[in-house]
Amino acid sequence: MRLQLWFVLFLFGFSSIWHATYAQSEGSPQKRLAGVQSRYQAGRLIDTVYLHEVDSIAPQLLNDDSLAQKLSTYRQIAFSNKGLGKYRMWYYRYLAIFSVNKNKYGSAIYYWEKNNEEATRIGVFEKEGIPHSDLFAVAVYENNKDYSRLISKYNTLLPQLIKIPAAISSGKVSGEQVFVALSILNSAVAALFKTGSAARGNEGIRLYEKMMEGIKQQPAKYKQRCRNKQQ
Repeated sequence: MRLQLWFVLFLFGFSSIWHATYAQSEGSPQKRLAGVQSRYQAGRLIDTVYLHEVDSIAPQLLNDDSLAQKLSTYRQIAFSNKGLGKYRMWYYRYLAIFSVNKNKYGSAIYYWEKNNEEATRIGVFEKEGIPHSDLFAVAVYENNKDYSRLISKYNTLLPQLIKIPAAISSGKVSGEQVFVALSILNSAVAALFKTGSAARGNEGIRLYEKMMEGIKQQPAKYKQRCRNKQQ
């Protein structure tokens, strides 16, 4: 798997649970999950504690063929209460990355779209701008070297991307939205050059440069996201 997709996943929050995951070293993740399941079924864990415990283990199970089955109780709890949107979001994220690991890219994009819906609903992602699910789709296509689909996605997003330099200059677009746009544009430009579309690739570079010019005029507003993008 190439860096671009994992960089996207890192920024979307998987780093926040990796530390807790690797801090635990006693037994396999399957055994630890079975232990959590037993304690929950015995009434020793309340719902939210159970969900949190599973979140500390699930990232190590993203290659496990029985992941969906292992998360069945997690899913049942998360979808039984409107106030547990955070866990529905994570459920979809786990299945999305599992699907990437199993080369099921269509399923991965579907689950990330569902994740995007939940994340937007609970305020993790902004409602405005290009959805994060489009960035994820672009990253999946780039990871799979599916440049035709990547460019097709770029073409559908181009009318929105073209408006962003003016929105940056007027301060009407957030750093989050700018990051998504720059990331998509970066991948699209690379794909265009790799497929022999140098003229369109150069157009993309000019659009990217216009965005960066606007960002430099408002460093306080955009500097953190730009730092992330350049790393």
